[in-house]
Parts: sequence; structure tokens; C-alpha cells
Amino acid sequence: MKHRRLADSSRMCGRYALYGPKSRYRAAFNAELMDDINDTKIPFRFPLPADVAFWDIRPTTVQPVVLEDGGKRLLAMFRWGLIPFWAKELKGANTPFNARLDTAADKPSFKQAFRQRRCVVPVDAFYEWYAIPGQKAKQRYIIKPPDDASWGLAGLWDVWNGPEGPIPSFTIITTEPNELMATIHDRMPVILKAQNYAAWLDRELIEADQVRALCEPYPTELMQAEPFTPP
Repeated sequence: MKHRRLADSSRMCGRYALYGPKSRYRAAFNAELMDDINDTKIPFRFPLPADVAFWDIRPTTVQPVVLEDGGKRLLAMFRWGLIPFWAKELKGANTPFNARLDTAADKPSFKQAFRQRRCVVPVDAFYEWYAIPGQKAKQRYIIKPPDDASWGLAGLWDVWNGPEGPIPSFTIITTEPNELMATIHDRMPVILKAQNYAAWLDRELIEADQVRALCEPYPTELMQAEPFTPP
């Protein structure tokens, strides 16, 4: 696929897909179900459904993330769109679904989470829209692994204690595009290499430069992009 990029930064990364079932992600990320853990210190509110298959996941929905607590890797359901713990109320609050890798360590909404509340966001594909030169229409592309595996995106999480109880939430980190994504958009989600999951989830790793170093550019040969028409 070769064409000139015409970016629409406001939409990155705002859609992705999960093929399910939840056993797929338990195996891929070696995680236990948070529903089954009684001694976790992380408050949560949303049970993990038997089927987590969705082809068009959008911000503000509740989706599975992988995090670590007490030496255990957990699969839990969090709201997509990070609500900082210090937010006074949810209504009208800024709940970003993306955080830029280059600024997340310094921004008030993300800096504490960047140091100690990182998660891995399971995805089987994500979407991006290519703005066709000279036309108002945009072509949706699906970007996915060539081997039908699951990716783990770099994420941050937080818990907001609202009037009806705690609401756990997350955001997805974005970075500069690799060669493939640069033909579609000027940003891409950080796709973690599997060997970096443990370090990314390590809550004792707090140095910003060391955290950023885990977000290596993802190889273009391990990605494929093709036009996608919603069913």
C-alpha cells in the first residue's frame, strides 16, 4: 500500500477490535481473571463477560486490560478513557483515550500512572482512517498482525472514586508512526513486544527514560494494513 499520508490526528487511536473469547487473552498474556482473585488491592467494578468479542470498540466502553498486582498478572475490565483519581466529578471531565509517549511522563493526567500504573491493552486489530486527497470521504483501514495473534498495546490506568463507587479506567499510549503507519497517519499506538510485557507492568520501574525505552518502534514486517468495510 503506497499513498501520500493525510493525517487526522484527532482519531488516533480511537477504534480497535477483539475477537475473543476471554480464554484467548488469558493464554496470550498469561493472566488470571480479576473476578477470581479475592486478595487484590485494586478496586474494580466491572465483571469480565464470557465473550469479549467486538469488532468496533470505542472510547467510554468497558474493555479488558492486563495489569499486575501482588506479583499476579490480572485480566480485568476497565473503562476506556482515563479518569484521573483527582477529578472532582465525571460529568464534564476530560477523559482522554490516548496519551502521547513523549509527554505522558509530565502531564498531570498521566504522570503518576506513567510511573506506577501501567497496563497492557489486548487488541487483535486496530483501525485508522485515511483521508483521500480531494475527497470528503475517508477510507477505514484495519491494521493487524499477519499471523492472527493478539497484540498488547501500552496503556496507563487509574481509579476514580466516584459517588457510586470506584471506576477503573485506562488510556492507550501513542507514538511516532513506523514506515507502514506513516502512509496512513502521523501517530500509531505503542505496540509492546511480548518480551517487554513484564517490565512494562513492573510497578517498581519508575524512571521515565527506562519506561519509554520499552516502547520500541514496532517492526513493519509484523503488521499488515488493508481497507476495511464495516459489516
